[in-house]
Amino acid sequence: MRISVLTLFPDMIRSVVNESLLGRAMAKGILEVVVYDIREYAKNKHRHTDDYPFGGGSGMLMTAQPIFDCMEAAMAACKSKPHRIFPSPRGKVFDNDA
Repeated sequence: MRISVLTLFPDMIRSVVNESLLGRAMAKGILEVVVYDIREYAKNKHRHTDDYPFGGGSGMLMTAQPIFDCMEAAMAACKSKPHRIFPSPRGKVFDNDA
């Protein structure tokens, strides 16, 4: 089984994966975890992956281009049709009550 993770924090993902049950599964060859750094696919000079919201307001938004390019690279590396899981703001808020 292969799991590809697209993230802005690849070292954090690698450390968690390597120090858990997933790490043992990887050592036995049962699982392959590939971590993609979204920043590597940013085309701007400073490898920014965020921008201000259109119309102003507080906060930042992730730009689509690096995510799209990173997803295409991850999908191209798959030998079979991948299942994709996307986080969405439409879901239930994840807080202490969840």
